[in-house]
Amino acid sequence: MKRYGFRSVFHKLIGLFMLGSLLWGGQASIAQERVSRLVWSKVAGLPASVDLSSVFMVDQNNAWAAGRDGDTGVTYRFELQNGRWVAQRSATFGQPLNDIAVAPDGTAWVVGEDGLIAHSLTRGQWSLTQPVPGASLQTIQILGNDQQRWVGGTIPRPGSEGEPVLLSSTGGDWARDMAVTGEGQIESLHFVADGGWAVGGNHIWRYTQGHWQAETAPPPCGDVGCVGGFSAVRAISADQAWAVGSRIGLCAICSARPYAIHRENGNWSVILPDQPISGWTPDPTPLNFSGLSDITFINRDFGIAVGSWFDSAGRRGSLPLVIKYERGAWSAMELPPVGNALQSISAINETHALTVGKGGLLLAYGYGPQGDDPPPGGNPTARVPDPQQPGIQYTSETGHSIRGAFLRYWQANGGLAQFGYPVTEEFREANPDDGSSYTVQYFERARFEYHPELAGTRYEVLLGLLGRTVTGTRTQEDPFLAKGPSTIPGSRYYAKTGHTMAPQFINRWDRTGGLAVYGYPISEPFYEVSPTDHQTYLVQYFERNRFEYHPELAGTHYEVLFGLLGSEVLRGRGWMP
Repeated sequence: MKRYGFRSVFHKLIGLFMLGSLLWGGQASIAQERVSRLVWSKVAGLPASVDLSSVFMVDQNNAWAAGRDGDTGVTYRFELQNGRWVAQRSATFGQPLNDIAVAPDGTAWVVGEDGLIAHSLTRGQWSLTQPVPGASLQTIQILGNDQQRWVGGTIPRPGSEGEPVLLSSTGGDWARDMAVTGEGQIESLHFVADGGWAVGGNHIWRYTQGHWQAETAPPPCGDVGCVGGFSAVRAISADQAWAVGSRIGLCAICSARPYAIHRENGNWSVILPDQPISGWTPDPTPLNFSGLSDITFINRDFGIAVGSWFDSAGRRGSLPLVIKYERGAWSAMELPPVGNALQSISAINETHALTVGKGGLLLAYGYGPQGDDPPPGGNPTARVPDPQQPGIQYTSETGHSIRGAFLRYWQANGGLAQFGYPVTEEFREANPDDGSSYTVQYFERARFEYHPELAGTRYEVLLGLLGRTVTGTRTQEDPFLAKGPSTIPGSRYYAKTGHTMAPQFINRWDRTGGLAVYGYPISEPFYEVSPTDHQTYLVQYFERNRFEYHPELAGTHYEVLFGLLGSEVLRGRGWMP
């Protein structure tokens, strides 16, 4: 869902599991992998100028979003590719957009400012209409097999809350439902098979037996000591629903707090903030505003609400807030260290969800790590022209060049066969092991790191620990657990990491660099599906690379191949396809 009405006022105030794991870990490893992916991760690639107000998941691999980029309305398509969400701008409009819904036939409907309603057609075209010019349309829902559509919003009126607007269509023109009149604003509406609700400000309307009627919200505090406002509603059944927003006391220094009410057996009752949110204790410092913008429920016992809180004490500004309802209680969900407010949530099931917000904020749940934003200077994987300068080696295959100390190291230590082509230019990056920033360059199979303080020594260029980087979430899988020495003839045990090197890999490890180039083994040898050709091979991970055994190429230089870990890391960040 979305919303820029009450919520905007509030803001102004304030991978596929691999075969090797099955062989070594069985069902326990599958469970560990599933748990490791149940985290919220930031999805890179959206401009910071974009404020997304609504997201709609079509299925587990596809979604739409709508919002604004300045005064322009924008829509995005999200597609899951190789375990990572990829965003692509779809269409732009003359008015900012507030909500989006997708029909069963795959077409999208959006609503926005100045009464805009738009429907996607074939070949990227959209049909536009403005049944109520000047209205701020905030919410849309499609019922059944696109048999009926409802839209809600507000006509601004100076000196008042405005005039609520409800529109419906049964496949033809849009008609205004005049059962909801007077002052008020509609921020959100939601229907189930035999009923629904609309909310906005401190108003609630119920749709039952084909008619709308106002319902009385419970006193936010049980007295006149505070006021509450609603940003979103979710119908569970014809009798049960949740509405969320924010509640603030009537005093000079009171702070807004997440507000949630629940309807059951014909009565609404206040749940938040009267009940605690486990794992989240808001700082009582004045001006630390917080509130909820949207809510979704998978079933009556599991739901997620999103919003924001304003950290004036820590001076970090507006921060996202995600809370989960499960087994009758609300608890905070852990988020990555990102800023900005969340505006909308969409979930397919209890383990897969997307949420969007301001400043290009897009978070994914249940898909594992999603990558990082490129550095300020731009994406270093972008191709560059051949500089055609002496001492610089340009690679037309990838569109990148090697120079200086990196070129000397590349040439002296195996070149193309050892490290692959360069896949970035040089750029500055923090080393995750010591936190210091260095000049680095990524190759298909390695990351080079320049240390000027060691110039003239063999350590002037060091190799990054890419093996540890790509396996950081797999340390509890069986192949990565430390073992005792193996009884396999010809193997070699390393007590430092507790792993045994397979005899198939020892000769290549010794001849092409050993410890300095590859580091210690950090896994046992095991069978795994290659991310390159999707075939199953005997592999072993080392601190800086992955060895892959190809018996069909026995006796040749290609009997043991090195993993393309440099490329894998960059793809994991979303920097390259």
